[in-house]
Amino acid sequence: MKRVKILNAIACEYVASGAYGKHNLVNVYAGDILVEHFPARIPLAFYIELLPDRALPKSIDIAVTENRKKRLELNVDVEFPEGHPGLLILPQMALAMNKDTEVRLVASGEGVRPTTLKRIKISVGPILRA
Repeated sequence: MKRVKILNAIACEYVASGAYGKHNLVNVYAGDILVEHFPARIPLAFYIELLPDRALPKSIDIAVTENRKKRLELNVDVEFPEGHPGLLILPQMALAMNKDTEVRLVASGEGVRPTTLKRIKISVGPILRA
């Protein structure tokens, strides 16, 4: 079984379409996410670039899991423009968290081994302010 190979998997609050086929990533999460307290509502979107691979099926399943339980599953079509990576953008979702949580983005499908594209831990911690 093949694995999905990624160039980039970026978590942010929002992905906006920009000029000339570019994208603007708003409030990028550089690593794990810290909140002041639980419960917390986290705005989360994903920008993912896949390595071109004609052996991948034309559509793959993307699951968002919370502590290994499926929270959301999407079936997306994957196209690789000649010589370019495939681009997947998952729009903003609001995740309500009540405790320390690990969020994973997992790709799978026919002939595709489940592959974690992005993993983020959400926990209580100090928030630095400018």
